[in-house]
Amino acid sequence: MQFVEWLKFGGKRWRVEGIKFYIDGTIDNGTAWLKAPDCYGGGTTSTWHDLDAYRHAVTFLASQGIPTATHAIGDAAVEYALDVLGPVVTASGAAHRVEHVETPFSEQAARFADTGVIASKRPDSPTPA
Repeated sequence: MQFVEWLKFGGKRWRVEGIKFYIDGTIDNGTAWLKAPDCYGGGTTSTWHDLDAYRHAVTFLASQGIPTATHAIGDAAVEYALDVLGPVVTASGAAHRVEHVETPFSEQAARFADTGVIASKRPDSPTPA
């Protein structure tokens, strides 16, 4: 993975610190990976076409001590990201984040706490009342 060479590369005001993956899109455009179909009948698949490649890449990066961020908005995407990231956080000690987490968070809060994966939840995303 050639991009590993770019990590820690930078200048006075910037540097490359980690890698970001996108395993789904957004709820608004029907590309969030959801457990149940959205109101149009879609949203039940990942935008990352080879989930084994995602798992392999994250595992490799974690073995190198490289932190990752995974864009996961839908509940199925968040669950899958936690399935992949949980074991590597424990093994590597590197900080790994799930970005956005717009779907009901209360169901996954305990998993984030137990695994040490960071939930990077946007303050403007919908939350249950």
